[in-house]
Amino acid sequence: MIINKTQLDSLWNQILNRIELEIDDKMTFDTFFSNSKIVNIEDNIFTILVSKFGKAVITANPNYISLINDTINSTTETNYVLKIVDTYENNSNNPVESSFIPIVSNLSLNYTFNNFVVGPSNHEAHSAALAVALSPGKFYSPLFIFGKSGLGKTHLLHSIGNYIRQKNNNLQILFCSANDFVSEYFRLVKQDGLEALKEKFQKIDVLLLDDVQYLIGKKSVNELFFLIFNFFVNNNKQIVITSDRPALELKDLEE
Repeated sequence: MIINKTQLDSLWNQILNRIELEIDDKMTFDTFFSNSKIVNIEDNIFTILVSKFGKAVITANPNYISLINDTINSTTETNYVLKIVDTYENNSNNPVESSFIPIVSNLSLNYTFNNFVVGPSNHEAHSAALAVALSPGKFYSPLFIFGKSGLGKTHLLHSIGNYIRQKNNNLQILFCSANDFVSEYFRLVKQDGLEALKEKFQKIDVLLLDDVQYLIGKKSVNELFFLIFNFFVNNNKQIVITSDRPALELKDLEE
């Protein structure tokens, strides 16, 4: 019988080692599984603690649930019921064909998750970005990443796009800066009209918009962006936005 923390940790390390062998993406394991731990084993319930993003990713994938549960039971030779909690629970009281040119992704192959340096200040942003890349439109849409200039926001946007493109070539992905969005707005509205512009963006599955603060003060552009934003959210498409200002300071954008 497990009676102390040392034995719990030892047991979980055995289970994790076996789980790692079954997951073909090392980055996924390192990000969402490796820091997990046993919280409790009681009344035939085996409770494990993972990060908030880890819980979202794992519980959305039946294969992960089955893998964890089967590995626990085969290792312990007991038929446990798996319960997964996250860090926030644990610390609270309640645990038509378009005439336009084809969409160009604008992704830079130089920016990937593999060469993104993860540290204490950006670990949560990295985890959220990877969760989005694993299941676009499912967990966090919109995903808003705030950080000062030079801290890796653009890198994360490209990393999301490159990861999705590698795993799913059927999705239309567009990275653009807010300045490029404004330029595209005026170019296409003048050339083909607003409806055609909206149609173009509606063909996109993943929109990665950098430096949204540059849309402040541009009323007509903001109105279009608001329509696009709602379209993406309501149709389970993925939109990721970065800003060097907190959301509450983006005064002239739709709330």
